[in-house]
Amino acid sequence: MEQVFDIGPIINLNIIDEKLAILANLNYDTEYLEVGYYFLCDLMIINLPEDELVAGLIKYINALVDHNLPLDLAKEMITYFGFKLVRLEHSISKPVAKHASNRFLPLEMAFGEQLSMVRQHLASVYELKGKWEKAIQALKSIELETGIHGQYSSNYKLGTYLRLSRFYLEIHNGEEAESYINRAGYTLVDAEDESLHTDFKVGCARVLDFQQKFIDAAQHYHDLATCEYQPRVQLRSPT
Repeated sequence: MEQVFDIGPIINLNIIDEKLAILANLNYDTEYLEVGYYFLCDLMIINLPEDELVAGLIKYINALVDHNLPLDLAKEMITYFGFKLVRLEHSISKPVAKHASNRFLPLEMAFGEQLSMVRQHLASVYELKGKWEKAIQALKSIELETGIHGQYSSNYKLGTYLRLSRFYLEIHNGEEAESYINRAGYTLVDAEDESLHTDFKVGCARVLDFQQKFIDAAQHYHDLATCEYQPRVQLRSPT
């Protein structure tokens, strides 16, 4: 195991390949493997220059898939990787998230929740660039309604439906925007985040405005003006 942590003054992709190969052949217990993968992920993020970091993280993703890790360990590592990914510059996180989304796809039954974190982040990157269709595609690939990945919280579903509704308005698709507002409405009663309730009212008002139902929209805006939670410029990503 010491070979994983024995790092010289120069860190490059060849070193990363060597360390991943060592981890792939370890027969130590899960605790040692876990520490090794944590260490290597942090090592790359801290030391590799941007042009090599994308390639290094892609190698890391491939290793998580190919090394036949115990399921619980793989979930922990992918979750940890996801938390690190969303804190990187978008020039790095976007290509890595796209690769992760595709690479984990065959394992979606096992890693659906972890994959949804990557897709939410990818949608946020596309949102900032105004690439609404791609943001929609990223969010719609999250299986919110089938339940095959376990139960997403009502807050999570509500926030995701509201984002989708807003994104559809950005491409002037009022029909789909209304459809996702309606889905959001079904989850509203079980959602405990009061600020998302306000976001829902904002979304309803925007859809009605788009449909030129100005009287109904005006009533929603009036109601919002009396809310304790004030609407935000953009609806946030769900957590």
